[in-house]
Amino acid sequence: MKIDDSLIEKLERYLMDSMNLEERTLFQKEINNSEDLQEFIEIYNQIDNFEDDSKWNMYRGNNKKLKHAASLFNNKETLEFSQKLKDFKNNYSSKTPTKKLSWKNIAMYSSVAASILFMFYTVFFQTQSLNDIYKQHNTWNELPSLSVKGETTANKKAKLEKLFLSKDYNATIKLAKKLIANSKNTEPNILLYLGISQMEINKHKEAIKTFDVLINSNTIDNHKGYWYKAMVYLKTDDKINAKKVFQKIVANDYFKKKQASKILKKLN
Repeated sequence: MKIDDSLIEKLERYLMDSMNLEERTLFQKEINNSEDLQEFIEIYNQIDNFEDDSKWNMYRGNNKKLKHAASLFNNKETLEFSQKLKDFKNNYSSKTPTKKLSWKNIAMYSSVAASILFMFYTVFFQTQSLNDIYKQHNTWNELPSLSVKGETTANKKAKLEKLFLSKDYNATIKLAKKLIANSKNTEPNILLYLGISQMEINKHKEAIKTFDVLINSNTIDNHKGYWYKAMVYLKTDDKINAKKVFQKIVANDYFKKKQASKILKKLN
């Protein structure tokens, strides 16, 4: 199996848990049908589960590093050694092994395997800026769709979603403000589209105000505002406030608690 750029992108999003449910399900099937891909993921998981992670950094989602790791994985010597490890594993775990393996061989393979793991670890786990962390989570795949058949307002909301998906953020902001002004109730989803659009065009103070409106509302989704407010702090390299908001998300089991917990480990 050749790990190309397309697969690198999938791996990066898979490892960072930034795929939506459909994407993850499809990629999991791809993993299940590829022994080489399973091995690559297994190496990552073994590294990520080192017992004393206080001395290590988490995987940072650096695309260049991931590509370099893939090139090492595709290296002829690595692939040959990988096959030896597979043969060793099959022989060692077999109930009726074809030949007796000495502890010397076991120690040798374990030592070299550890070296391979460390090689991948040093490639994968690098220091990363807050803005890099932000870029790993700004796909906005989790935003609810606004497309609903029927009334005129619903059609305008669908138009708002279309503008947002086309990355016409200025037009999105203009329409979102109009819809909010004409609504008698707080519109949490429109506030999300508005705040994210403001963030995307670097109107960060306005974005924070928008997310605060959502947070202070009595809507069932008001807690989602904390996640997006934290995204603003990541993008603007405000570590202190980012940590405060992520800590609040984790402590109160708010929207994206799992992702917030992982980011906090990177910020500590």
